[in-house]
Amino acid sequence: MGSHSFRVADLNGDGYDEILYGSAAISHTGKLLYCTKNGHGDALHVGKFAPSRPGLQIVACFEEQNNYAVSGQGYGCTVMDAATGQFLFGHGAGNSGDVGRCLVADIDPESPGCEYWSSLGTGVYSCETGALVSTVMPTYKGGGNSYNNAVYWTGSLTRQMLDDVMIQSYKPSAPWHPELNNWTRVLTFSYYGGGVSSNNSSKSNPCYYGDFLGDYREEVIYRSSDNASIYLFSTNHPTEHRFVQLMDDHTYDMSQALQNIGYNQPTHLGYYIGE
Repeated sequence: MGSHSFRVADLNGDGYDEILYGSAAISHTGKLLYCTKNGHGDALHVGKFAPSRPGLQIVACFEEQNNYAVSGQGYGCTVMDAATGQFLFGHGAGNSGDVGRCLVADIDPESPGCEYWSSLGTGVYSCETGALVSTVMPTYKGGGNSYNNAVYWTGSLTRQMLDDVMIQSYKPSAPWHPELNNWTRVLTFSYYGGGVSSNNSSKSNPCYYGDFLGDYREEVIYRSSDNASIYLFSTNHPTEHRFVQLMDDHTYDMSQALQNIGYNQPTHLGYYIGE
């Protein structure tokens, strides 16, 4: 039931952390809190994704259809209640094969709450209602679908896609380039210095990212292409919004600390910031 990553968070609001080890949640007493029986997966997310619902939510995808389609909850990618493991929504019903990656973030300002999507490429779905928001997928370089990391970078309250060596918006990147209001590319890191590279081959992750400067937007660390130095990037986009530093939130703090444990996983908050 274990994943290629795990999460530590107060899943049920009892004041103690639980360990979410893939499809199984372990309480602070060391006993099993619940098991969804969805089996192994590569991507696992915990945070406040549906603000109308109490507590935290889980978004996860799974590799083994004999588990998720037979003994599990029936879907290759699911939204679940973090306290109980209860199934809320899903896509990729039945025999969808290996659903290798998924991501969750508020990327569409017109859709309430966060959206989630997966490497199945069937569309972007609402964490509030489970409904299909759009069949247009987030993209990165070369036009491929992006389901890697989500980052607070621009002055908006939505998140952008952080994938390989670039940041991309789901919606066009106005107003910071009003004369180019059909652009979705925000930044290409490899144009800087002597060359910037991502890590972990096809996973294409930075070394680290998180809000350590404290203005709610996140900073990104990459290695140089020759492995001789590191590059640290911070946003230059102005914002009208002010929040407490994201690391003051325990759920976020644990997610940034754990992002390099197993397969890299993105940061997530225990409360909702979004449009």
